[in-house]
Amino acid sequence: MPHFRAVLRRQPDHSQARELLAACLIQTGAGAEALRLLADAPSDPGILYLRGLALSRLGREAEARAAFAALFETAPPAQARFLAGRAKLESGQYEEAAADLEAAARLDPTLDGIDRETAKALIHLRRFEEAETRLRGALRTTPSDVESSYLLGAVLVQLGQPAAALAELDRVIALRPGSWAAHYYRGRALLAAQDGAAAIVALEQARALAPNQAPVYFQLARACQAAGRTADAAAARAKLAALRGAEAARDETVLPLP
Repeated sequence: MPHFRAVLRRQPDHSQARELLAACLIQTGAGAEALRLLADAPSDPGILYLRGLALSRLGREAEARAAFAALFETAPPAQARFLAGRAKLESGQYEEAAADLEAAARLDPTLDGIDRETAKALIHLRRFEEAETRLRGALRTTPSDVESSYLLGAVLVQLGQPAAALAELDRVIALRPGSWAAHYYRGRALLAAQDGAAAIVALEQARALAPNQAPVYFQLARACQAAGRTADAAAARAKLAALRGAEAARDETVLPLP
């Protein structure tokens, strides 16, 4: 990420590079710097979206609402709803995000990424059946969308459909073998399918790729305990306790695709 930011900084006058750098700054917690970068940018929909997102991340809600209000005055209604929904999704305002994204989908169901982004908000709200429907729609439109396949696999794990989940997750792993989260959900699906030995292999692969992810140790402890590997289960629980003590528990509803 620092290298990416350095490259973009060398092109400050290029509008697309400026937007990419601003988005990078926002994602890395430098929202104030992003706002300075965008200060003299024309108020087109993309810029207004980034300003609203940065302000929301900084807790400057009144200013964020003003940016989104300007967005609705500038962009076509479907695009405005879509961009506002994405910003609210990024800021953790999941109810509001779902409302805006669902409205955008009603106005223009052909918007690029609308089903996937709506599904993300629905997942955070634990509306898994609706998220599944959206993700299947996303994959009908773009069968090569790896993120949608991953999210669908994770949602199917939550819905107790391990065989269907494995079909999606195996495809994701073939394309993204380094994604620890895909191996993690594959392990969960195998555990639900009562294939404990294969589940342990998948979870150990997730652990090798991401040795400090607490959810992996929670599921690995379960799988090892079920397989009678009590020493390994105890070691996984000890590592889990150490991680939980070092940092706050994360929302494990569905992890993002690394």
